[in-house]
Amino acid sequence: MSISTVDDLSFYSNVEPNQQRFTEVVKTFQTNFPGDDITFFARSPGRVNLIGDHIDYNFFPVLPMAIANDVIAAVNVNSTNEIIITNTDSKDFLKEVIALRNSQIDQEHHSWANYFKCALIVAKQYLEERGVTSLKGMKLTFNGNVPTGGGLSSSAAFCVASTLAIIRANGITDLTKQDLTRITVVSEHYVGVNTGGMDQCASVCGEPDKLLLI
Repeated sequence: MSISTVDDLSFYSNVEPNQQRFTEVVKTFQTNFPGDDITFFARSPGRVNLIGDHIDYNFFPVLPMAIANDVIAAVNVNSTNEIIITNTDSKDFLKEVIALRNSQIDQEHHSWANYFKCALIVAKQYLEERGVTSLKGMKLTFNGNVPTGGGLSSSAAFCVASTLAIIRANGITDLTKQDLTRITVVSEHYVGVNTGGMDQCASVCGEPDKLLLI
């Protein structure tokens, strides 16, 4: 989802630590981009799978659910020709500048920017379907508490949040869950990751305290 304020975080079961995370994101954004306003926030949760690991690739059913851990981003929309991504963890996730005209991914160069480029590729394709051909520039600061490499789909959460941010930044406010799932299912294929769609579907369509049969 994208939200324009951090005043109401009631969608979290434990609000206080997440309020602190949003505060950290805002402070880091202001440090990284002094004088720029945050246009909106985007977020996407990780997931846990209870039944059917690694069989969704072959179209067998799986039973995941979304979790509280998520990826959030403070987003500024502007008229430049580039996207700048930063992270509250600036040690492990360095500042990256991505030209709007070049979202080519070098799979030999391992960088978190490659996953953002995955989102940019599928978002561009969707935006073209909607008649949007000239993209806005963006400045983003991310924070994620989905453990990396923990089997909870941190990369899917990042790609979904990034895709949502790009599409929202370019004026589309009626993006459906079905379309967001459809376009993000293939996003990580661009970095050579074989995903079957469970991760993205759980992140987009998951609801509190409910399992999702896919």
